[in-house]
Amino acid sequence: MNTLFVSAPCIALLLNRHRTSVAEAIDKGRYGNAHRVGRHVYVDLRRVELAEAIRFTAEQVDIASSGLPDRIVMVHEKESVDGPS
Repeated sequence: MNTLFVSAPCIALLLNRHRTSVAEAIDKGRYGNAHRVGRHVYVDLRRVELAEAIRFTAEQVDIASSGLPDRIVMVHEKESVDGPS
């Protein structure tokens, strides 16, 4: 299973909101745990969809992240051979 993490600029484009309001929502934990990689902050796209009650299409995410590859990060989750712990 893969998890897609998106940055504040990407979320702002998806939601058609100002980056500042998205950054404030991230800081308040509205979209769950934020993960910092260098100077970029990412949150799980599924948590954004749950918080905003919106389901984004792959095309919308591609458009919002186009031209700037650091707007999204795909994390490949490794499944345990022994099953869930």
